[in-house]
Amino acid sequence: MSRESFLNRVKEALSSGSNDETDLCKELLINDNVADLIERTEAIRYQSRTDWMKLYDTLTLSSQAAGWKVHRCDSYDEASDYIATLAFERNLNRIVISDQESTGRLNLGKGNLPPESEITVVKPDDQNPSFNRQRAIDADIGVTGVDYAIAETGTCVVSASNEVGRLVSLAPPMYVAVVGKGQVLPSLDELFTLQKKDFVDGNANSYTSLISGPSRSADIEYTLVTGVHGPGEVHLLLVEED
Repeated sequence: MSRESFLNRVKEALSSGSNDETDLCKELLINDNVADLIERTEAIRYQSRTDWMKLYDTLTLSSQAAGWKVHRCDSYDEASDYIATLAFERNLNRIVISDQESTGRLNLGKGNLPPESEITVVKPDDQNPSFNRQRAIDADIGVTGVDYAIAETGTCVVSASNEVGRLVSLAPPMYVAVVGKGQVLPSLDELFTLQKKDFVDGNANSYTSLISGPSRSADIEYTLVTGVHGPGEVHLLLVEED
């Protein structure tokens, strides 16, 4: 097929769509039923809150199989102590933290970290993104909360509104994800339903990262190497505090 014929077929396919551009969102709904979508999202959120212990158990097993170092924490204080222990034991002093509710509850500071630590909190609307970008690139540890975690696959779902927020989870050699009760979903099916609802409401994120263990890549001889295009060591903290 010639290039011209191919382009003509693409134009025909595009022109044969709906003429009502205002109804594009409705085409993504099952039976165009917004009420059904709302009901399903409410059921998913209810399950994530009420079955959190079972979901934590499943997530622990799948995450460990994916290469996460999983730690169950009774409280955010315990999660904070875990991160501080990593910093002391590994001599890791440069830490970047995303500005989120869960990471704020960690209360990470020089009171429990090595005194020479450099702590940078990355905010989506920060006025100096280039400085924070470099801090993320130079950091030893990156700490973020998550939007969700997927019990079936051991995956953390991290969304952000700018490049700097993304670098917190991707640039440092060690990454720590903090998961709270009510954030664990059974499978990707539930995630896609919630994201569809966000899209219909006009609240879709600019991007979403699905992180399933440490960065892995294989060379031409199929030798698997970790940490080439992202963190080589990842820690998952499951916090049980309300």
